Amino acid sequence: HRSVISRLDTNMNIVWKDTLLDLFGNWSSYSTPNRIRKSTDSTILYAFNYVYAPSGSILYKSLRIENRKLSGELLWHRDYIYWPDNVENQPTVQILDIDSTSQGDWLFAGQFISNELIGQGLSGQNAYLLKTNCLGFMGDPIASLDIYDLGNNQVKLVNKSLQAGSFEWDLGDGTSLSTRESVNKAQDTIYHTYPDHGAYIVKLIAKGCPGKAGTIEVPWNWVKLDELEKRNKNFLQIAPNPISSGELLNVYVGRPEGKTFKLQIFDQKGRILKTISVLETESYIATILDLPKGLYNVRLSNESKVLDSELIIVK
Repeated sequence: HRSVISRLDTNMNIVWKDTLLDLFGNWSSYSTPNRIRKSTDSTILYAFNYVYAPSGSILYKSLRIENRKLSGELLWHRDYIYWPDNVENQPTVQILDIDSTSQGDWLFAGQFISNELIGQGLSGQNAYLLKTNCLGFMGDPIASLDIYDLGNNQVKLVNKSLQAGSFEWDLGDGTSLSTRESVNKAQDTIYHTYPDHGAYIVKLIAKGCPGKAGTIEVPWNWVKLDELEKRNKNFLQIAPNPISSGELLNVYVGRPEGKTFKLQIFDQKGRILKTISVLETESYIATILDLPKGLYNVRLSNESKVLDSELIIVK
């Protein structure tokens, strides 16, 4: 059994259809949307019981909310899990009605049904009400991103934002672009080539419902390679040093031969604060250094020994 949502024309012919869940090979979750509501003039909103089995025989049940275009394209989905991971025989979540508020929020009303509890003569049928914002979230947008140096003036920007539906990017060199939340996460990663080395500020605005947004700015202090590779006899070359908390730390690791390497940052008490795996083909590592001011030790090591170490100052 597979749950399918479909759209028919006025002659009852199928315009499109799509499987809601296809997680278990030959069977799905025995779930169908009970109510469908118009979200905008071109989108619809609905919810249904969502079942998945990430750890063996236990089935986890939750409420899945989906938003589609009238053409059938899935724009986004949200999952709300009501039961702890160690609870077996979880109650079924039924959605019975959907409504909107004057502020554009969504209300989902339904019930939990536990046949196991009912069989024991206990309260096994309970109502619930879930309230989300216009995008199906229960909170405002939180902007977050990671930056990776790919060499040859190219960077990879990974969008880690939460609870947002669209994004505005300012890459600091006059380049700006807009992206939207993507079901397949394809738009979460952006590749960009800068015209030259220098100091840039990458700004990301994560937008939610009207009037709600989160912003993050990441300084990108990109030094020239010849400034970073002054001592070829050593593996580690670090810039800038001293560095300010929140700045981007550029580390030249050379090309060590071997299979497993790691770059680690220690405090003065010898505690490991950060570990970065290093691929054999990598020559450069870039990471945001978010540490309080003080002295720290950066070490490059393989399976058996420390290859090089450098002292850095956070000012």
